[in-house]
Amino acid sequence: MSNYNDEPFFIIDLKELENTFNDWKNYLPKIKPYYAIKCNPHPSILSHLYNLGCNFDCASKNEINLILNLNNNNKNKIIFAHPCKYPSHLIFAKENGINLMTFDNEFELLKIKNYYPNASLLLRIAIDDSKSICKFNKKFGCNFNDIPHLLQIAKNYNLNIIGFSFHSGSMCNCPYVYYDGLKLFKDAIDIAILNNFNINILDIGGGFTKSNFKNTSIIINKAINDFFNDNKYNHIQFIAEPGRYMVESCQSLYLTIIGKKKKDDTFIYYINDGIYGSFNCIFFDNQNPELIIVDNDNIDFNIKYNSIIFGNTCDSLDEIKSNILLPELNINDKIYIKNFGAYTSSASSDHFNGYKVNNFIIKN
Repeated sequence: MSNYNDEPFFIIDLKELENTFNDWKNYLPKIKPYYAIKCNPHPSILSHLYNLGCNFDCASKNEINLILNLNNNNKNKIIFAHPCKYPSHLIFAKENGINLMTFDNEFELLKIKNYYPNASLLLRIAIDDSKSICKFNKKFGCNFNDIPHLLQIAKNYNLNIIGFSFHSGSMCNCPYVYYDGLKLFKDAIDIAILNNFNINILDIGGGFTKSNFKNTSIIINKAINDFFNDNKYNHIQFIAEPGRYMVESCQSLYLTIIGKKKKDDTFIYYINDGIYGSFNCIFFDNQNPELIIVDNDNIDFNIKYNSIIFGNTCDSLDEIKSNILLPELNINDKIYIKNFGAYTSSASSDHFNGYKVNNFIIKN
């Protein structure tokens, strides 16, 4: 039994990743994607996106290093998009020529002045995130009315503001949020011109999902046409920071039932991953993953029982599903989860109880 393997594993489908990337180019041809690698930094995903011509949104020194290690000439393919940066990471960015970055307040401007005064800056503006599942405004983004003040400070510090950014929040359910955000950009450019700043880049952030991407792209293209169709905007480059959209459908998780018991009329199952692992997304990303039972001749799918599914750790909070109806399962039965590439393996722990999903199968 020493060769018995009941460890969980992911399958990464690089062809699906490529299809998703190509859909972006087809539906949003005017917007250059910078993949948010915090969403899933698996080396095969980063390498494949790099080969496809994608750029990258990095939030830290370590993430920047992941991209620099793909190719030493990658400095122009990176935006340092965390509005609050370690001073040491700013120094690292300067030493490696990572020039493009974001900020949203005067204290960050002072930090940049002290550690990287030649950086090219995008001012992040807070927009309506009420239609998003994960909201960001309470942490990042300046109020629109603060723009003149921040531009004046940047001018006093002799800093180089070349654009604006916003983020709708993660899993944005309303495409018109992007329309309103792009309208704000146009108004912000007028303010920047009054302060003698030349705006070259507009960053519409992330928040995209596969399910509403096509509808969202229609609204974004309409906004660009409505607000930036004048020749005076021809020099402006539009970029975005898609994360979930790029990888959610390219990765699936395969699991095994490792334990079972019955309590009154309820079956309780234990699987070989949990909340401290890939299912952290339940708590931290508001996901509700659908468990799919692998078809098995020994499973009677016609009769279902109230069931609870726990993860593999010793913590009783490690509960994945409760009060769900399932056929009776047995130890070693298999289940899997599709569309599980975003904020799952990337945010899992490799410390608690010593569990981590280390097995990845790459499908070309």
